[in-house]
Amino acid sequence: MSKKLRMSYTKLSFYLACPKRYYYRYVEKRPYYPHVMARYGSNIHRSLKDFSEAITAGKPIDKDAQVILYEKQWTNVSKDVTKNLELKNLGIKQLQDFVDLNIRSCFVKKRKICQLVIVSNYEEETCIRAI
Repeated sequence: MSKKLRMSYTKLSFYLACPKRYYYRYVEKRPYYPHVMARYGSNIHRSLKDFSEAITAGKPIDKDAQVILYEKQWTNVSKDVTKNLELKNLGIKQLQDFVDLNIRSCFVKKRKICQLVIVSNYEEETCIRAI
């Protein structure tokens, strides 16, 4: 009896991008090591999730609270200590800019943030905005 083929968006996108990559990942089950920026993005996403939960719960959010949430979620993204520190500081700056640009206006207008989105620009820097 043959196994059922289970597909997902990720599997399909791997196959369409490179069938050999799909084969190594899903047939041979070789380990996958995400890129430094993918791990950095995961740190940002986890922090924003905590941040949005705090807003929903009605907790006061300011720059210091955001830094605490970010540091709680931070995991190293590289074996290079300098790169880790550089990206950690970049994340803090981006999240603080997010607080400055979005949260104050959201609370003044008495509306909730429905979704937090991370948008990357072409220089591999990350912009954060609320929608």
